[in-house]
Amino acid sequence: MEIINSTAGELLHSPVDKVEYLELITSGTVEIVSADQRITAEKGTILGLFETPGDYYTYTYTIKEDCRLERYAFKKLSDTDRIIRDDPSKCDLLVSSNAAVTLSLLGSYKRSLRRCEKQIKTIRDGYKTYLNICAEAGAEVQAWPLAEDLKPFTPEADLPDWVGDYYDHLGLMPAEVKRAYYSTHTSLTTAAIMEAAGHMQLICSLLEQLSIYSNDLLDRYMSSVDLFDLYLNLQNRCSEIPGISTRIDAAVDEYEKQISKAGLLPEDAISRLRTRYTNGVLSSGLIRGDALILDMATDPAFQAKDPVSQGVTPDKKEDADPYLPVRNSLDKILAFSEMDQTEEENIRNEVRLYKTIKDKNSSDDEVRDIRHALSRSFFNLYESITLSIIESHKKPTPAVQMFLYFGFMDEELTGLENSMQLYRILDQIDRDKYATMKVYTLFDWLCLVYHKKRLPSRNEYDQEYNTWLRSMRQSGEINTDQEKKMKDSSKDLMHFEMTNFMKTAMRIASGRPSAFCPALSSHNFVRSPDQTFVPAEKVDDNWKDIKSKDYSLFFREVLYHNDDYRLPNNSILLEVMPDVILLPLTGSRGGLWQETSGTHRDTPARMYMPIFTDEDINLMQLRLAAQFRWQICRRILGAHWDNVLYPSLTGEYSEYLRTFKKNSMLSLEAKEKLRSQIRTCRNSTENVFMLDYIQWIRFEAAGLPRLNKAARRLMFTYCPLTKKVRSELTSNPIYTDLVARQEAEADKNYKRLTSHFSRFKKDGKLPAEIEAYLDYYKN
Repeated sequence: MEIINSTAGELLHSPVDKVEYLELITSGTVEIVSADQRITAEKGTILGLFETPGDYYTYTYTIKEDCRLERYAFKKLSDTDRIIRDDPSKCDLLVSSNAAVTLSLLGSYKRSLRRCEKQIKTIRDGYKTYLNICAEAGAEVQAWPLAEDLKPFTPEADLPDWVGDYYDHLGLMPAEVKRAYYSTHTSLTTAAIMEAAGHMQLICSLLEQLSIYSNDLLDRYMSSVDLFDLYLNLQNRCSEIPGISTRIDAAVDEYEKQISKAGLLPEDAISRLRTRYTNGVLSSGLIRGDALILDMATDPAFQAKDPVSQGVTPDKKEDADPYLPVRNSLDKILAFSEMDQTEEENIRNEVRLYKTIKDKNSSDDEVRDIRHALSRSFFNLYESITLSIIESHKKPTPAVQMFLYFGFMDEELTGLENSMQLYRILDQIDRDKYATMKVYTLFDWLCLVYHKKRLPSRNEYDQEYNTWLRSMRQSGEINTDQEKKMKDSSKDLMHFEMTNFMKTAMRIASGRPSAFCPALSSHNFVRSPDQTFVPAEKVDDNWKDIKSKDYSLFFREVLYHNDDYRLPNNSILLEVMPDVILLPLTGSRGGLWQETSGTHRDTPARMYMPIFTDEDINLMQLRLAAQFRWQICRRILGAHWDNVLYPSLTGEYSEYLRTFKKNSMLSLEAKEKLRSQIRTCRNSTENVFMLDYIQWIRFEAAGLPRLNKAARRLMFTYCPLTKKVRSELTSNPIYTDLVARQEAEADKNYKRLTSHFSRFKKDGKLPAEIEAYLDYYKN
C-alpha cells in the first residue's frame, strides 16, 4: 500500500494512463468525468473498480477536494480483498460509498436512456405531424428515411429491475446494522464490493452502448435531410394554399422547441437549421417569382440558350415565360428517340399517371404497377436515345441531355423550379474534364462501352460478357454464329451493360429499392438540385482527402519492366484510380460494382454514385473505400481470403473476429462493444471492417481514439496512415509504438528499394512508375 496526498484541481488519471492501481479515498472527493456523465466519488470509494487492469482509463479522474488516497496494485478484480483486510473496521463505509457510486452511474444511465427515448419520440412525432400537413394540403409526401427506419435502443444485456432499489436501500440502511453484518467476516464486504463492481461495469457497458447509439443517431441526422428541409420544401410548394403556411410555420416552431428540449441536436446546429428554413421561406419568392426571371436573364449560361438572346423572336406569350427552356420536355425527348407512335403514347400515359400519385413511395399494388411500367419504358427510352446519338452523331438538345444525365422526363413531374435548375446545371458538366478525373455520367460511360474503350461490367452472377455468351451458347439459347456476332457487336455490348449494370445499380443507389422509379420527380428533391448535385470535382477532392490519410488505398502489386532502362520484371506497387459512374437519379447510396475491370489486377475498380444526393458525399466515398479495401484483398487471395496462414487484411481481420473472446489485448468492455458491433453488422466480417475503417479515417487519423487495440494494430498494418498524419500522432502514447514500427518498416523498405533500383538509372533518372513506387514508402 502507498499513501498519496493530492490537492484540489489536480489530474489524477486520464485516458492516456494505464490502469495499474486501485485507490481508496480516505478523505476528500474525486470527480469522475466522461463525455456523457460526471460522478462525484467520496470517502470510502474505491477508484478503478469499473476500469480494466492493464488497459487505458475510460474516464478522467480529477481531485475535487484535497484527497488522501491509499493505493494498491491492481492486476485482477479480486485485489479489492486486500483493501478490506487492511482495515476491516471500514467495512460499512466501503459498502456504502461504492453503493453510492453504483447508484450515481445507474442514475446517469437512466437519464441518458430517457433522453434517448425522448429524442426518438420527437423524430417520430415530428414526421407524423409533417405527414398530416401533407394530407391536409393534398401535397406530395417526401420520405424521411431516418424517421421511417428508426429503431429503438436495444441493450446487449438487460439490467435487473431490482438493482436500483437494492443500492438505494443499502444506502439508507443504518450504519450500525451494516457494521454489525459486514464486520462478521471480510468475505461479506468483499462479495458486496465485487457485486457492486460487476454492476458498475455492466452499467458502464450500457452507457457505452447508448453513447454509440446516440452518436450514430446524431451522425445520421446531420448527414442527411431533416424535418426542417422537408418543411421548407413543403412551404415553397404549398404557400399559396390558404392557411397552410401558418400551419407549417407553427409546426416548425413546435419541432424546434421539441428537439431543443430533447437535446437531440446542439443549439448551434438547431439555430443553423432554423435559419436555413427561415431564409429559404423568405427567399421563396426568388425561386418562383420575378427575381428568378431577373436572375436568369442576366445569367450568361441562360443567355447562351435563350432564343431571344440568340436573335430568335418567339411570340409575346412565350417571351414572358421564364420556364420556356423546359416547356414540353417530354415531347422533345420522345422526338429524339426512334420509338414508334404507340410506344411514345404509352410513355406519355405512364408519366401522366405517375404525376397524379400523391404518395409516390406507396406500397399499394396500383402505385407499384405504375412505377414498374414507367421504369421499363424509361430504360427502353434511354437505350433508344443513347444509340440514336452514338450512331447518328446528332447533338442532343438540352431536354435530352437532362434526361440522359439526370433522369429528367417532364417539367411538371420534376417541378418547374427544379427543372430550370437542372437546365442550368448542364453547364457545369464538362465531359472531357470529368474523364481526366475518371468520373463519368452514365451516358458517357455507355458511350465508352459502345466504342469498346471499356469492357462491359460483370452481371449479377459475376460473369463477364464473354463468359455470359459462352454460357448462353452452352445452354442452347444462342448458336456459335450468334455468339461470334454478339462478341463484336457494340450494340449488344451496350445492351448488356444497361441490362446488368444500369438497372440494378440505379435501384440500389436510390436507397429505396422497393419504391424505385428512375423518372426524376419533385418528391425526390427535399433540397434543391443545385444543393444536392454531385460534380466530378467534389468526387475528386474527396478521394484526395481520403488518400491524404490512407495513401496506399488504390495501390496494387503488379509486374513492371522497362526495356529503355534495361529494367527486368519487378514486382512494384502501382496506383490505379477507380472509375466512378454518376447515375441519373437522386439517391442515398454509392456502391462498388467490381474491384477490377477485368482479370488483371492493374485494371480500375468500378464504383457508382447518384448524381444528386442529400447524403454526406465524403462519408459515402469512405464506405466505398472500405468496401474496395476488403474486396480487392479477397480477389487477390481467392479461396484463401479468410485463411490466417496467408497474412492479409481479410485473413487477419476474420481471425480477429473469430477469436476475439480469447484475445488478451481486449478488455471485457472492448469485447462487449465488439460483440454488439458484430450483431449490428449481422455477423458480416466485411461490414464490421467497414465500420472500423470509417472510424479509422474520420477519428483515429485525427488523434481521437475510437478503435480497440487489436483493431488499431490491424489498421496500422494494412491501412497505414500517411507520414504527415503519423508525425502528428507520435505525441499520443496510444500510437507511439505503432508509429515507430511503421516508420522503421517504411524507412527500411525505402532504403532497400532505392539501393536496388539505383543501378537502372538513365541520365540520373528512373522511370516515373519506379519514382512513384519509391515515393509510396516515403509517404
